[in-house]
Amino acid sequence: MSINRLIVRRDKLIKTYRKSNLLDSAQDIKYRVNFINSFSSASVPETKIIDIGEAYIYEQERVTFKRKSVFSKSDFLSLVQTLNAFLKCNFVHGDINQKNIKWTENGFKIIDFEPSLMQLKQNKRCLMVTDPYFSTIDLGSGSLSSLTDKIGFLFFVSKCLNKVTHHQIKVFSKNRNLKDLIGLNERDLLDMGYDELLLQSINYNHEYHSN
Repeated sequence: MSINRLIVRRDKLIKTYRKSNLLDSAQDIKYRVNFINSFSSASVPETKIIDIGEAYIYEQERVTFKRKSVFSKSDFLSLVQTLNAFLKCNFVHGDINQKNIKWTENGFKIIDFEPSLMQLKQNKRCLMVTDPYFSTIDLGSGSLSSLTDKIGFLFFVSKCLNKVTHHQIKVFSKNRNLKDLIGLNERDLLDMGYDELLLQSINYNHEYHSN
């Protein structure tokens, strides 16, 4: 496994990554680690990655998640600002979905940043992404880009707003027809910021367009 050790403390989540299991280039890993260590945002809990020689130690402030069933546009604005900052800095989270974005008393928090987007897991090379929230363009190239983050975000917002069902997502995982659910093709996302994607998710009516 890429994660050699996982410790959950009252105040922190701590993971240890063996460097031999991290398959991105040394330059890319260094950039990711430096970015994660220096980035500050209301939407990101305090997160540090520490180099201890043969491994990295990942430390993330633990936050208390809360249930919320009804969301408005304003609930997403801080999250959008953070993701646009990622986009500007060419930083890819790689696994944007409801497991890794949680609602708290202070709004949405993005968690679970990986030091490498390609890792060795059970002796297999794996992109650190959750099916089906990835770009087929990225999958074909063998590396994750902002396209994967944007697709994850579109589904995240649509699920929060109850605009897509579990069944529709299962169908999408097989046919990869993004336009049918969101009204956009993958390549449409290339030049779009997260503010535009938020509006698309809010305004697109799947039921209307499927009739």
